[in-house]
Amino acid sequence: MDENGSEVRSNTIPVVARSLAHIGFGARKHVVLNTDDTFSLETKVIDNLNNTIDFHYKTRVRQNPSLVRQIDDTDRFEITGTGYSKITFEAKGYSHTSYFFVSPIPTKHVPEPDAEWYKTQFNTGLNGNCGPACVGMGIHWGTGIDIGVRNVRQQIGMPSKDGAIGFNHMLNIFRRYKVKVRMQALHSAQDIRNIIDDGQIAIILIHSGKIGRAKGYIRKRMFDRYYDDSVGHYIIVKGYSLDGEYFVVYDPIPGDWATNSVRYDDGVSMIGKNRYYSSKQVFDALKTPMVLVISQDTN
Repeated sequence: MDENGSEVRSNTIPVVARSLAHIGFGARKHVVLNTDDTFSLETKVIDNLNNTIDFHYKTRVRQNPSLVRQIDDTDRFEITGTGYSKITFEAKGYSHTSYFFVSPIPTKHVPEPDAEWYKTQFNTGLNGNCGPACVGMGIHWGTGIDIGVRNVRQQIGMPSKDGAIGFNHMLNIFRRYKVKVRMQALHSAQDIRNIIDDGQIAIILIHSGKIGRAKGYIRKRMFDRYYDDSVGHYIIVKGYSLDGEYFVVYDPIPGDWATNSVRYDDGVSMIGKNRYYSSKQVFDALKTPMVLVISQDTN
């Protein structure tokens, strides 16, 4: 501008204001790991121009209990403990919550959906809903359809006064929801491990009193049963220890369901999740050699 305020010449200078627009956490919400594993948040940081920004700053991690530690200034974390933890990762105002399970011993698990598929008969209105609970778990794991234990019980009805159901009742519900399911006879504990190796889960009927009783602090102790009942009981086998000594089971809490709301130290995970039962005891405890084998529908 000249001294009279008239424009003499002008020039436009583009100024690009680059700022953080979004942090995307590609990490799974439910994570199953072994102690030697590492975990990546798969972080993608995008600016307002839709350009990717390198991830080079520490992430605040809130854990209950402490389970992972960040590796340098990356989005990778190393495992520092075993058990369950609810972990929230926070960066620049964005956050992601994951629920971690780290096995106390090396294990193999079936493919896990990124969802909470464990169900229990606790507070479901009937002392004897272990069968419907296993059906609900099988449907959720196999198809992604989440139906409640009470819903399953309503569909099955009461074929006996104590609420007991058989594999035939389970099959009817599974077929109604188009679950890939079959019956199989077991001849050894290895047959169950073979089912896991094929990426399938097994619903078995055991005499619960033949499973060893847990010792020590129950909220940390994952080995052996955590209840006094000695009855017929349905559980799901969904993994095994690599040395073959244990099966990893989802136990939906037996007859003391009215009082057994115990959770692991993360305050979220029910005590029946990922229990480690002696493979020999499980096989010896079978009330029938027949099991239900469920496959996951990945289509």
